[in-house]
Amino acid sequence: MAGFVELNVLNEWIALAMKGGQIGWWSRNLRDETVVWSEELEGLFGFERGEFKGQRAQLLDLIHPDDREDYQQAVEQAIETGSEFVYDFRFLHRSGEWRWMEGRGRAHYDEEGPAMLFGIGIDITERKRVEIALRESEAVNHSIMEASADVIKVLDLDGILFYINRRGIELIELDDAESVLGKPWWEIYPKDEHPDMQRSIERVKAGQAHRFQALRTSARGTPRWWDVQVTPVYGIEDQITEILIVSRDITEARMAEEALREADKRKDEFLATLAHELRNPLAPIRYAVDLMKSSGEIPEQMAWIRDVIDRQVSQMGRLLDDLLDVGRVTQNRLQLRRETLQLGEVVESALEGTRPLMEANQHALVIDLPKEPILIEGDKTRLAQVFLNLLNNAAKYTEAKGRIELSARSKGDVVEVVVKDNGIGIRPSSLPRVFEMFSQEDSALERSQGGLGIGLSLVKGLVELHGGKVRAQSAGLGKGSAFTVTLPMVAGSAGPETEKESTVLNLPKPLRVVVVDDNVDSAVILAHIVTELKCEVETAHDGPSCLEKAAEMRPDVVLLDIGLPCMNGYEVARAIRSEPWGKGVFLAALTGWGQEEDRRKTKEAGFDEHLVKPVGLTELSHLFEELSERSRGA
Repeated sequence: MAGFVELNVLNEWIALAMKGGQIGWWSRNLRDETVVWSEELEGLFGFERGEFKGQRAQLLDLIHPDDREDYQQAVEQAIETGSEFVYDFRFLHRSGEWRWMEGRGRAHYDEEGPAMLFGIGIDITERKRVEIALRESEAVNHSIMEASADVIKVLDLDGILFYINRRGIELIELDDAESVLGKPWWEIYPKDEHPDMQRSIERVKAGQAHRFQALRTSARGTPRWWDVQVTPVYGIEDQITEILIVSRDITEARMAEEALREADKRKDEFLATLAHELRNPLAPIRYAVDLMKSSGEIPEQMAWIRDVIDRQVSQMGRLLDDLLDVGRVTQNRLQLRRETLQLGEVVESALEGTRPLMEANQHALVIDLPKEPILIEGDKTRLAQVFLNLLNNAAKYTEAKGRIELSARSKGDVVEVVVKDNGIGIRPSSLPRVFEMFSQEDSALERSQGGLGIGLSLVKGLVELHGGKVRAQSAGLGKGSAFTVTLPMVAGSAGPETEKESTVLNLPKPLRVVVVDDNVDSAVILAHIVTELKCEVETAHDGPSCLEKAAEMRPDVVLLDIGLPCMNGYEVARAIRSEPWGKGVFLAALTGWGQEEDRRKTKEAGFDEHLVKPVGLTELSHLFEELSERSRGA
């Protein structure tokens, strides 16, 4: 009796172990082909106890068609050889799901031969799923290296994180991997970043690999910039099974970019401030020269002094303009005022600016332009600036009494303008760098008038803005140089006629003008120039006195400096516009600030014009004549 009890206990233990291990036993009578399943095996197939009918055909029908033939071959081989067979196959669970089973069996022989086949079935569905996932993720597994400097994450298609490398734990500032595995990816980050991440998941589920940069806050609140690559991982059946995310920490690079942008901004502010501070003292000098030009006879020596001052002031003004323009060109902030132009007019405008330098150095200047008009499209001021810089460059790097040539020839739909000199030349090794900012030939420093090395950089930028090209040529030091500008031509044979500049005004009535500048010298001399233009003038040196004199005089024009004590120019302009008599006053900002942002501010404050110091007699006369014409037309 005791042995029977012990046998029952043993059977219960075996049954319990088989159930816990997802194992069931079976046997097959090889003589009558009856099959017996244990209760546990029936349970693995989803059957109720006793529901399996004991027919071999029923078992084969439950095996996946792709696995059935191989399964039968493994069994037959085991019967023939007496060896154990092991075979993994898919079977149809009662729920309709295909699951995996490991079948193990061995034949039993009696005197007549194979009599019984018996074995076990083990449900290995979960193990197989893991194995398949590993095979399908082989490409990912090669990339997931714990030593990687990048953060690597692997997600399922619901966005659940099931892998993150050590670098990710470190940079995202997690306690450990277990704290985030099994959770949605976006729960690592603040809630306001969830929508972007969910959209990224949807894109990759649609098969769209993509890359982006984003600012994310770590688990402990540290902000970091990431360069993120999100890629779908395809399984063996070409189905997207996982999502691979590789993130590179670019915080330092972004901070460096921001520092460069800030430095660039400070550079622009410095240049603008420098230009303003230099233009302020230039203004009274320019006004004084213009006043001397408009006066009667002066001694020959004084005329020479006047011309020297005139040339140097013009040169400094051009240098300031180049400094500011080159910054605008490199940042794509320069706006061109395009129109159809005759090339000859542009060249003549450049020649007017360079003649004093040529004459001072006794250079022979040869101009060779086609007789027929050559039409180009562009900004006359900027194109004249191109040729002026090239001519001045030639003059500076050509010794006294040297020869400088400017020639132009049309070729197809373009025109080539060549500025050539017999000056100091350029080393072949230096030619590729001549158009770079601050580039200069070393030997040129001792044999020229110097400069900042920005002229050719500006030339290149302006030419390219006009759809053209510029190239430099030189046979070497001491053999001169040539610069060729190629510009697209406009179809046609004649361009607009232009009138020569004039400083003689024929006004129907004198304009009333208030000049406002805290620089007393500048205000007084400019007032003299305005008087020479047959206008009535009052001066003021701060905002309140300007408003007082303007209210009394009711001026047509107010030439108003921006940097004033008590009230700045913007405040004064708004105050004038608020008065009934100030609605129709022409307000011109007269300032050393010439950046685009400065022009925007003056426009918003109610100014009609933005004049950058120093303003010449010719510019003022044209402005007053235009205002007079408007008045006459009204």
